[in-house]
Amino acid sequence: MMKTESMNTIVELFYLVVIADGTVDPKELALGKRMARLEGFDANRFEDEMVQLIENPKDVYVNCILGLKKLSKESQINFLAWMCLIANADGFMHNAEWDLIYKIYHKELKLDRQAILDHQFKLNQKLRKF
Repeated sequence: MMKTESMNTIVELFYLVVIADGTVDPKELALGKRMARLEGFDANRFEDEMVQLIENPKDVYVNCILGLKKLSKESQINFLAWMCLIANADGFMHNAEWDLIYKIYHKELKLDRQAILDHQFKLNQKLRKF
């Protein structure tokens, strides 16, 4: 999958997670920008893609799942680990955020929860150095 398609998928996933609880927290947005830079995406383009989703949210979930299914298991785990960190960025993972993340990793992608947790630990280490 091309980098652009990966970015579109992670932007869609990020959008779904940050709006899940009905409140877009500045800490979640800030961590999203850091994630974009660490993943090698253009942070400004990442933001532009987010604005487009806000203006036209139709079919985001369906497109996101289709995009995730095109990724390798490693990339899927990476993206879901990021979403767990982002959902917790404001100090609390809301039930709606957890329900969404669980639905995607468990029901849609059938990923191993422990693999996601292990990868979260690695991402936290990267964030401390970044």
